[in-house]
Amino acid sequence: MPAPLPLNDGDNSFVGVNSRLDPGQLSPGFVAEAINMRFDKGVAAPRKGLKKIGFANLKNTSNNPSSLNNNKLILNVDQGLTYYDKVRGIGKFQDPAGFSWLLIAIQTKVYALRHGNPQKVYPIANDNDVQFVQCFNKVFMFRGLDVAPLVLSDVDVGWEAVTQEDTDLDVDENDNDGTEPIPESNGGAIFMSNRLFVINSATRDLIAASDSGNASRYQPILQSFRINQGSEDALVALHKYDETTLLCFKENSVYAIRNVYGNLSDTYLDEITADYGLVSRRAVCTVGKDVWFLSDQRGVVSLSVSESGKMQGVDAPVSEPIDGIISRIHWPYANQACSTYFDSKYWLAIPIDNSKVCNAIVCYDFKLKSWTGMDQSDEIDGIKEFIQYKFQGKKRLFFITNNADKGFVNLYNDETYCGNIDESVDVSDGTGRNITTKEIKTSLTTRGYKCSQDARKRFKASAISFDSNGVVSSDNSKGITATALFDGINEEATIFSNKNFSRTKYSRPFDKSDYVLTNANNDYATAYREDYSVALAGSEGIDPGAAGFDPDLLQESTQKNFFNGDGTYVQLKIVNNVGSCTIKNIAVGAVQHDRHLIEKR
Repeated sequence: MPAPLPLNDGDNSFVGVNSRLDPGQLSPGFVAEAINMRFDKGVAAPRKGLKKIGFANLKNTSNNPSSLNNNKLILNVDQGLTYYDKVRGIGKFQDPAGFSWLLIAIQTKVYALRHGNPQKVYPIANDNDVQFVQCFNKVFMFRGLDVAPLVLSDVDVGWEAVTQEDTDLDVDENDNDGTEPIPESNGGAIFMSNRLFVINSATRDLIAASDSGNASRYQPILQSFRINQGSEDALVALHKYDETTLLCFKENSVYAIRNVYGNLSDTYLDEITADYGLVSRRAVCTVGKDVWFLSDQRGVVSLSVSESGKMQGVDAPVSEPIDGIISRIHWPYANQACSTYFDSKYWLAIPIDNSKVCNAIVCYDFKLKSWTGMDQSDEIDGIKEFIQYKFQGKKRLFFITNNADKGFVNLYNDETYCGNIDESVDVSDGTGRNITTKEIKTSLTTRGYKCSQDARKRFKASAISFDSNGVVSSDNSKGITATALFDGINEEATIFSNKNFSRTKYSRPFDKSDYVLTNANNDYATAYREDYSVALAGSEGIDPGAAGFDPDLLQESTQKNFFNGDGTYVQLKIVNNVGSCTIKNIAVGAVQHDRHLIEKR
């Protein structure tokens, strides 16, 4: 603290976000808002940036094309990327040889992509969104109502029409009479118990089940399920709960088909809830032993098994702590929402603030048992779908965008390949490699610090401790800004504004000579330098020297400042728009009002 004060409060660690409660009622460690932040090991750190992985995106062959020089072909290996036009869906195909292909459907084509292999391109018209479903060693592509599905069994052969294949009639549940090819669907297909289950889009509440072991055909009389015939809500999605339970999500209700095995004669329909349903077929996923999904009636809700073994909906929405974000969802376009469970976290992309596309991601961390806030940026805009795909020996999380009909595949939240910036593609750049970078703007608004008293008081001082890297800019509008927010209407005070550091200056001793950016003196890691980031531009370079260098080193600092403001509590809002700033702890100090005077605003 700049000076000892009789009243003090603060946080020594951070665990998550709660925007529902009044800021003055939050428990220590919780914050009122976090944008582009993660909570790990007690600190609030910036999220990792987005990475454009080359194999998963299209090469911009118009940029600096290959040329001939003295009759030798000069190949341009720095061509940049271009966008997918009008993305319809993304999926995976595990071929019979065991290789995994990334499938991307656009309006006029379907691509099959694999790292280290030439891409496969199939000219297929897709006017609707598509869904890919793997069945045994084939993948089916459902393309909408009145559009026949296609099947892929060999990337070299390509997509083919679905025709009825011979089936094993020795299996009791299969019948050779009256079968038809698996019907078209606008989404909501799933493979479980050796059968392909498909929402038949010709009706609002009918599910077709394929033969056992043969996904190409079904028996309309014996292998169809009608879910709550006559209800006003249509089927939205199917989801596997366990080996014998198929969840059927409708717009305003949820059902379960039990005992899904054998010849299906013992199956029965069970109503889980008629109070709320699913808003988007992509916004349902399994998280541990439960199923989470987005409902326009409640937010994010959970289905779980009670102690008696009966599946039931949890009364309180799991998104209750982030009601402030859920209330901003643009519900007429919430059918664009999508979710996934990865790395012990639940990820949900939603359209907020009148957006017609998903422009924000919220995250629940199961290790911390709390929400981590919201991710937003120019590149987190138009999210079409999440996908988990194995890259460089490890399963990683990707999402594909379709903002203004321009789509890119982005690696997301990866500790190995994602840095502290978002990669962006300048599609107007026709001169070279068109991947540019954008800083990640972070924002953290703390709980309301009351200094152990509910009475109004005068706040006088703050101390903010953080680790930083690359918070360096000659632009006066860039840097770390801290603002004190009081519980009155728009009552605030600036604590410090656009704080920057230097790559050459040392905080101690005061007369130490400036660091030489080329590391000519082999002293990169000398203590007390303000910033250890490395900026390579133009002719600049750095000599690693014998000791080497680490451009990701974080320097710790504590900013102690005086300010003035009255209130029952004070919140600190800390915003950074350049480099990386990890917030470690915060403290505030206050004094009591003179109790002999009548307080007035």
